[in-house]
Amino acid sequence: PVATDSTFGTDDTANRPPPIDRSIIPVAGRKVSDDGEGAQWMAVTQWHMLGPFDNPGRANIDRVFPPESFIDMNAVYVGKDNRTIKWTFTNTDHELGRLIPTNDEPYGIWYAFTELDFDRARDLWITMGSDDKGRVWINDNLVWVSESHHKIWEPDEAQRRVHFRKGRNKILFRIENGQHGMVFSLWAHLPERS
Repeated sequence: PVATDSTFGTDDTANRPPPIDRSIIPVAGRKVSDDGEGAQWMAVTQWHMLGPFDNPGRANIDRVFPPESFIDMNAVYVGKDNRTIKWTFTNTDHELGRLIPTNDEPYGIWYAFTELDFDRARDLWITMGSDDKGRVWINDNLVWVSESHHKIWEPDEAQRRVHFRKGRNKILFRIENGQHGMVFSLWAHLPERS
């Protein structure tokens, strides 16, 4: 189940971050500190990607694959069409931080993994989106599951206020591609400078 307590994974409609202004370009990053670059949003642009796992006719849309249990960057898996798949590093330079796997194809499931580093514990808003179905875990806690229908990517499809601990925080994003194209993104709303 998706976490629903008051500090992790909440969908608090009364206290949302400001809407995303598409004219504001987020900064790319993976580290948050009081002396870091000032910006309203930080786009996570560097990920390790794994996929595709097979999803014929979307039959495996809810099937659990190995990365949901354990992340092993050296592991090799049998993927779609019995192909060997392994983790590969990717970086997007798209100004909105959206990422499309280089090997995207219909009816597959991919995983993206990264770590964010924090100088101290913080509660921040994140915004994420996927084309098609997406799921996000932070430090092994499921914070978002999107709708299952075919849909387009929107960077602000979902917003959650989450707790990040001091030091490294693990983020796992699962992305399902139905018939046409896929893309995903995750941004963090940065604290205002005093």
